Amino acid sequence: MPRKTRTDARRPPLSRDKVLRTALKMADRGGIDSHLDAQARPALKVEAMSLYNHVANKEAILDGLVELVAGEIDVPTIGGDWRDSIAPPRPPRRTRP
Repeated sequence: MPRKTRTDARRPPLSRDKVLRTALKMADRGGIDSHLDAQARPALKVEAMSLYNHVANKEAILDGLVELVAGEIDVPTIGGDWRDSIAPPRPPRRTRP
């Protein structure tokens, strides 16, 4: 039976998604020009090499952030009137008795 290392007990496994979501939080706090990779490492409790097993470099982090943010945008479905997808619903008309 494989034995667990100390790092297994302290934190869940690292993934590309976790690295990118942490970098997004760092960008929200310090701006996109901040050193996202350097700031994400302490937040994730990892060393540089662990981080770079999931993202190649800062450019890969920025590309991943674009993917994350773009994936959160609701795109209207094709068909129908485009004005319906951006216009707020109209209140019901009142009729006088």
